[in-house]
Parts: sequence; C-alpha cells; structure tokens
Amino acid sequence: MPRATFKPVTTANLARVFVAILAMDPDDIAMIIETFVADKTATIAIREHFTNNREQFGVPTANNLAKLFDAILSTPKEVRKVFVVEFDRVLDEIHQGDGFGTDGQCDPRGDHRN
Repeated sequence: MPRATFKPVTTANLARVFVAILAMDPDDIAMIIETFVADKTATIAIREHFTNNREQFGVPTANNLAKLFDAILSTPKEVRKVFVVEFDRVLDEIHQGDGFGTDGQCDPRGDHRN
C-alpha cells in the first residue's frame, strides 16, 4: 500500500503523524525523541503548559511516548498551534539529515517522493 503524500504537521493532522511515529522502528522513535528533547525551543510551549497544570511526564521515552502524545492532543488548540510549528521544524531537520531515508520515504508526515 502506498504511503501518504508528504504534508507538513498541522493541528488537523497531528494525531495521524503521532500514530505514524508510534508505528516506526524503535531506533527511529529513539532518534525522533533525542532530536526533539535536545531542541529546547521545540518543547517550550508544551513544557510551560504541563508545568502550569502540574502534569509531569519527565523525559519522553518510547515507554511514555503514547501517553505524552495523548496529553499533547488534549492541550488547548492555541498550545498545539505553537507546538506543531516547532515539531514540524524538528522533523524537517531530521529529514534534511536523511533521518527518514534519502528521499524522505519514511517521514511520519508522509512520503516526500509522492
């Protein structure tokens, strides 16, 4: 079955991108987590929201990623709007470094070849 055509992350397709990430190989999931956690700008809106609401997840791991994604989807739309811009930027950085295959064929946002 062909993969979906690439689309940048938006609040409308965020859940689909999260599901695609959770279905990835554990090493690829770890790469996304490491890149995202290292980028403090990308996490600021979510960290501020969770701190203000006393929700604690600690450092994202493969074990708590689904719960974290669910919590992000439950945040107010204004928080998600800020998050998706930064999340898409981090995924772009991974793609530019061939992290999703040379042609971006394994990008959770969709296949760049289509």
